[in-house]
Amino acid sequence: MSVQSLSPNDVKHLVESQQALLIDVREPSEYREENIPNAVNIPLASINDQSIAALGAGKKLVFQCQGGKRSQEACMRINNLQGSVASL
Repeated sequence: MSVQSLSPNDVKHLVESQQALLIDVREPSEYREENIPNAVNIPLASINDQSIAALGAGKKLVFQCQGGKRSQEACMRINNLQGSVASL
């Protein structure tokens, strides 16, 4: 399965227009040090159907992390639940 990658500008537009939810999958300590405004922190270890189901109803879910590996993994986990996922 391939994961859609979005540019920072695309994500900014989608989040500002409330078409997407930005989910930071880094650990809480990493998130506290530095984060993107309006991103929701859900560590990769907590990403599952239940943790995501109610969050982005009807919205594209965009996952982000430090280098891309964790956000890709989050997309793979959630793709079966909701087809509208992407990685920043």
